[in-house]
Amino acid sequence: APLLPTGGPAGGIAWAACRGASADARGYPCGLWLLFHTLLAQARTDAQGVAALRAIRSYVRFFFGCQGCARHFLAMSNLEADPLDGVRTASGARLWLWRAHNRLNARLNASAASEVLRLGLP
Repeated sequence: APLLPTGGPAGGIAWAACRGASADARGYPCGLWLLFHTLLAQARTDAQGVAALRAIRSYVRFFFGCQGCARHFLAMSNLEADPLDGVRTASGARLWLWRAHNRLNARLNASAASEVLRLGLP
Protein backbone atom coordinates (compact mmCIF):
# COMPACT_ATOMS: atom_id res chain seq x y z
CA ALA A 1 0.00 0.00 0.00
CA PRO A 2 1.37 3.48 -0.83
CA LEU A 3 2.16 6.05 1.80
CA LEU A 4 -0.67 8.47 2.26
CA PRO A 5 0.12 12.05 1.16
CA THR A 6 -1.10 13.36 4.52
CA GLY A 7 1.49 11.32 6.38
CA GLY A 8 -0.65 8.47 7.67
CA PRO A 9 0.90 5.08 8.18
CA ALA A 10 0.54 2.55 5.40
CA GLY A 11 1.84 -0.95 4.88
CA GLY A 12 2.77 -1.40 8.54
CA ILE A 13 5.14 1.59 8.62
CA ALA A 14 5.37 3.23 12.02
CA TRP A 15 7.06 6.62 12.12
CA ALA A 16 9.28 7.35 15.10
CA ALA A 17 11.08 10.67 14.60
CA CYS A 18 8.12 12.12 12.72
CA ARG A 19 5.28 10.68 14.75
CA GLY A 20 2.46 13.17 15.16
CA ALA A 21 -0.30 13.47 17.72
CA SER A 22 -2.58 11.47 15.42
CA ALA A 23 -2.11 8.79 12.77
CA ASP A 24 -2.60 11.30 9.94
CA ALA A 25 -0.20 13.95 11.27
CA ARG A 26 3.34 14.43 10.06
CA GLY A 27 4.73 10.99 9.03
CA TYR A 28 5.87 10.79 5.42
CA PRO A 29 5.99 14.54 4.64
CA CYS A 30 7.95 15.14 7.84
CA GLY A 31 10.36 12.36 6.87
CA LEU A 32 10.90 14.05 3.50
CA TRP A 33 11.69 17.37 5.18
CA LEU A 34 14.25 15.57 7.36
CA LEU A 35 15.78 14.00 4.25
CA PHE A 36 15.84 17.33 2.41
CA HIS A 37 17.53 19.12 5.32
CA THR A 38 20.03 16.26 5.66
CA LEU A 39 20.89 16.38 1.94
CA LEU A 40 21.65 20.08 2.16
CA ALA A 41 23.59 19.71 5.41
CA GLN A 42 25.89 17.26 3.64
CA ALA A 43 26.62 19.58 0.71
CA ARG A 44 30.33 20.43 0.88
CA THR A 45 30.52 22.88 -2.00
CA ASP A 46 28.29 25.66 -3.24
CA ALA A 47 27.65 23.72 -6.44
CA GLN A 48 26.51 20.66 -4.45
CA GLY A 49 24.21 22.75 -2.27
CA VAL A 50 22.56 24.53 -5.18
CA ALA A 51 22.23 21.28 -7.16
CA ALA A 52 20.69 19.49 -4.16
CA LEU A 53 18.16 22.28 -3.61
CA ARG A 54 17.14 22.22 -7.27
CA ALA A 55 16.88 18.41 -7.15
CA ILE A 56 14.57 18.73 -4.14
CA ARG A 57 12.35 21.11 -6.12
CA SER A 58 12.28 18.65 -9.04
CA TYR A 59 11.39 15.76 -6.73
CA VAL A 60 8.50 17.73 -5.27
CA ARG A 61 7.35 18.85 -8.74
CA PHE A 62 7.37 15.43 -10.38
CA PHE A 63 7.05 12.81 -7.65
CA PHE A 64 5.46 14.10 -4.44
CA GLY A 65 2.03 12.49 -4.14
CA CYS A 66 0.20 15.44 -2.60
CA GLN A 67 -0.43 17.77 -5.54
CA GLY A 68 -1.66 20.63 -3.36
CA CYS A 69 1.49 20.37 -1.25
CA ALA A 70 3.64 20.36 -4.38
CA ARG A 71 1.86 23.46 -5.73
CA HIS A 72 2.49 25.31 -2.45
CA PHE A 73 6.18 24.32 -2.44
CA LEU A 74 6.63 25.36 -6.06
CA ALA A 75 4.89 28.68 -5.37
CA MET A 76 7.32 29.27 -2.50
CA SER A 77 10.22 28.50 -4.83
CA ASN A 78 9.06 31.34 -7.09
CA LEU A 79 8.46 34.03 -4.46
CA GLU A 80 9.80 37.29 -5.84
CA ALA A 81 11.32 38.26 -2.48
CA ASP A 82 13.03 34.88 -1.96
CA PRO A 83 13.33 32.88 -5.21
CA LEU A 84 14.95 29.45 -5.09
CA ASP A 85 16.76 30.25 -8.33
CA GLY A 86 18.46 33.17 -6.59
CA VAL A 87 20.37 30.80 -4.28
CA ARG A 88 24.09 30.69 -5.13
CA THR A 89 25.76 29.01 -2.14
CA ALA A 90 25.41 25.85 -0.04
CA SER A 91 24.67 27.90 3.07
CA GLY A 92 22.13 29.90 1.07
CA ALA A 93 20.47 26.65 -0.01
CA ARG A 94 20.23 25.42 3.58
CA LEU A 95 18.77 28.72 4.76
CA TRP A 96 16.33 28.91 1.84
CA LEU A 97 14.97 25.46 2.74
CA TRP A 98 14.60 26.44 6.42
CA ARG A 99 12.69 29.58 5.42
CA ALA A 100 10.43 27.52 3.16
CA HIS A 101 9.86 24.97 5.93
CA ASN A 102 9.04 27.76 8.40
CA ARG A 103 6.59 29.31 5.90
CA LEU A 104 4.87 25.94 5.54
CA ASN A 105 4.65 25.47 9.32
CA ALA A 106 3.22 28.97 9.74
CA ARG A 107 0.61 28.30 7.03
CA LEU A 108 -0.39 24.97 8.57
CA ASN A 109 -0.59 26.48 12.04
CA ALA A 110 -2.72 29.38 10.78
CA SER A 111 -5.14 27.04 9.02
CA ALA A 112 -5.37 24.66 12.00
CA ALA A 113 -4.98 21.88 9.44
CA SER A 114 -2.39 20.15 11.54
CA GLU A 115 -1.09 19.92 15.06
CA VAL A 116 0.98 22.86 16.28
CA LEU A 117 4.35 22.76 14.58
CA ARG A 118 7.70 24.24 15.54
CA LEU A 119 8.50 27.62 14.04
CA GLY A 120 11.64 29.61 13.69
CA LEU A 121 14.22 26.95 12.88
CA PRO A 122 17.12 26.98 12.60
